[in-house]
Amino acid sequence: MSRRSWIAGILAFSLLTGCGGQNEIQTPEKMDKPTSAKAYAQAVWDIESQREIVYAEIAETIDSDILEQIRCDRPNRVNELSREARRAVVEYCNVAEEIVANNQLTVTWFNNMTQQMLEDEEFQELVDGEFLRLQNERESREDS
Repeated sequence: MSRRSWIAGILAFSLLTGCGGQNEIQTPEKMDKPTSAKAYAQAVWDIESQREIVYAEIAETIDSDILEQIRCDRPNRVNELSREARRAVVEYCNVAEEIVANNQLTVTWFNNMTQQMLEDEEFQELVDGEFLRLQNERESREDS
């Protein structure tokens, strides 16, 4: 995954995973940047595979302009979709929220970290490093 594509993906995911967050887990009061970057990168990495599946499933039936506007925190947009597409998107939103929680984050923290990616170069570099590590891990598993 190129740096440019995963940044675009992160931005899309943060918007897509703006889930309601009613079931947020307890997050440590203070998480240092390296720990936050690792948790954030892992969550984005896991969410990406889910997003690709859902997009592939519904992209053929939905105009790309509409597809780009779909966000979990905008139920009116989701409700405009066909029943099958709506089911896929709702399932994606639920899975994305679970992934965020499984990485010891809340949806709010996840979305805040997405904003931090745009504003904090040090944090962005840490996340970049985590993405490279994850990509290298995946490639070494595939080579085995």
